Amino acid sequence: MTNQSTVVDLRLSSKRVVGKPVKLPTVLACSGSDSSGGAGIEADIKSITAFGCYALTAITSLTAQNTKGVTSIENTDPKFFEEILEANFEDIEIDVVKTGLLNPESSRLLLKFLDKYHKGKPFVLDPVLVATSGSMLADQHELGFTIDSHFKKATIITPNFEEACVIYSYLKKLKTVDELGEIETLEDLKGMAKFIQQTTHCNSVLLKGGHIPWNRNEQLVKKKGGDPAYITDILYQGHLDKFTVIKTDYLTSSGTHGSGCTIAASIAANIARSLKIEDAVISSIRYVHQAIFGADETLGQGKGPLNHVFHISPPINGTSAENNFLPFYPGHFLDYLLEHPLVSPIWKNYINHPFLENVATNKLAKNRFIHYICQDYVYLASYARVHGLAAGVAPDIESIKAEAHIIDSIMEEMHRHKDVLNSRGIVKLDELRPSKACKQYSDYLLNIAKTSDWVAIKIALAPCIFGYYYAAIYARSFIKDEADVDEEFLNWINTYTGDWYKDAVDEARQSLESHMQAVSPVQLAELVKIFADVCQLEVNFWTSPMELPEQDL
Repeated sequence: MTNQSTVVDLRLSSKRVVGKPVKLPTVLACSGSDSSGGAGIEADIKSITAFGCYALTAITSLTAQNTKGVTSIENTDPKFFEEILEANFEDIEIDVVKTGLLNPESSRLLLKFLDKYHKGKPFVLDPVLVATSGSMLADQHELGFTIDSHFKKATIITPNFEEACVIYSYLKKLKTVDELGEIETLEDLKGMAKFIQQTTHCNSVLLKGGHIPWNRNEQLVKKKGGDPAYITDILYQGHLDKFTVIKTDYLTSSGTHGSGCTIAASIAANIARSLKIEDAVISSIRYVHQAIFGADETLGQGKGPLNHVFHISPPINGTSAENNFLPFYPGHFLDYLLEHPLVSPIWKNYINHPFLENVATNKLAKNRFIHYICQDYVYLASYARVHGLAAGVAPDIESIKAEAHIIDSIMEEMHRHKDVLNSRGIVKLDELRPSKACKQYSDYLLNIAKTSDWVAIKIALAPCIFGYYYAAIYARSFIKDEADVDEEFLNWINTYTGDWYKDAVDEARQSLESHMQAVSPVQLAELVKIFADVCQLEVNFWTSPMELPEQDL
């Protein structure tokens, strides 16, 4: 009998293999180790890696713990911890430092290294006092030193509700947390977050609300009862005096161990990737939410771990393999797209384009605006045709119906453009010719429609319908008094913030989201590229009327 033998050749065809230069953002995680793998430094490494960053570590303590609680803590020898910090800082440029569980010795040593190597750079502080499992993890008497010395250096601190109450009580000089009084409303929580920021002088506070869900009547379950419906996290940015309230569905799951460590490490990674604080927080909350949704609830007898690799894990919880390979929660595909690093910067250039501010502030010359309306009329005719082609390959009757409704909305939009142009004496609209930017955009859409499937066509069409809604909202942010805005300009802005357009946007999203769970990882990468390409075409479309020479208008 002959033994079978297989050779798998993974060499590249080129004789000389040269790697593409890569610059990985770096995050140093200073925290305790969780022997069960769900929280602490282990959660930090997984989260930082999941966001495409390089994780360095400085372990402050070893813990004997599992999903049921912490049984023992052994602190790292201070001299050895100092050697760890020195080894990391003197060798690798660290973009962000993130802390979790600190003991008195590690806390003071870290302070020394922050001043020596990391002054003025991003610092994410998770004031770990209470684990998701309910166990106390730190000596509260040490809290005062941390508040007085570390908080003022922090880019953001991320206490959960119980930790925020302990911090708030200390700052208010109360003897116990019980003296706080009732915290019952969103305004109470916002007040707590703002007071902590203003008193400690950290840059921002994220008050995590995972321990205090709200019912459908927008009341705290722990105070008013009822079934948990959603979670509210509150971000307060002191330098902007701005609150951001993030609401997510309440998930009934035992897979929440390490959620606090995960969100702080994710925020640190996102900051290292150059995201703004608000964007970093929102992206991280969504990641944690999806990691809880994809958790394996058979791990452990208590509060089990999140699934930090939900996007590459095998099928669990009865969902399909396709679902578990996708890095977004059902119904949140568009959110995933808009936060994707390939899409996000182009999307922001699109919906925050200078064209919009110029329209809202009457700075755009009228002949350039009319040129834009002419080109948009030409473009919308092609846009409607592509929706018609999409209807022809739609997977079901509901999708065909949705395409018909969108085409009706496009016809309404074209009718409004026609009224503007007719009032200017431009009546032979069939004779309008596309500009270079308009032709490139229309040709791209038509090529996708002729060569791709329904999902790809929908993605190519998506930036227009969704983007104009967000862009119009951005334009309105410059308007203090509508009476000061040119009537044609104001009517154009109001077109895309009106109820009829919002309804079209909602229907388009519902149609898109309902079909996104079946795409493959390879197809997902292609869809992201298409969406980014079209966003850039939208940017070019608005840039064109602003930069064209007068003789070409």
